[in-house]
Formats: sequence, structure tokens, C-alpha cells
Amino acid sequence: MLRFARNDDTADVWMLPRSEVVALKWFDPDKGQRDYAAMPEEQLVIIARNSESFARFCWEPYMHNPKLKHRLHRITAPTLLVWGEKDGIVSPDYGRA
Repeated sequence: MLRFARNDDTADVWMLPRSEVVALKWFDPDKGQRDYAAMPEEQLVIIARNSESFARFCWEPYMHNPKLKHRLHRITAPTLLVWGEKDGIVSPDYGRA
């Protein structure tokens, strides 16, 4: 069962089992499998630091900027927004909005 963060558009990757997060992140979940026991220490440190950064920057508010929608009109340069139809973390509806 998919659990969402405080909004209905973003999966709460901290509350889901790893197998569900991998399935949401990867179109082919096999490509998201990691053998942490076989990884060198340096690579594990990078992964841990990336997770820490993700938590620091994306925790509150969870993976969105509530002011963004009201700021988008300021963009004057031609801009292409690419959103994956199969994005399992943030809904395509959120991207369209």
C-alpha cells in the first residue's frame, strides 16, 4: 500500500519498505538493487552522505517548495519541463500542475 507524505502527490520514501521504494524509483526495479555488503567503504560513505543530504534538504516541507507555484510566473526564458510518466515518487499530476 502506497503511503504518502503530508501531500497526496509525493510518496513518503522514509515510511515505505526498501523494496517498495526501489519499485517506485526504478521502472526496472532490478536496476535499483544494491549489494551493500559487497561495496567498498568509500562507496558506502557516499551513499550515507547522500541520504543525509536528502533528509536535510527534503524533510520540511517534504520534497516540495510550497512557494514554487506562485513563483513560476517569473520564469521568462524558454523552459522545458520533463516529467516521467512512470514516476513513482511524485505523481505526474503534480508535474502537470
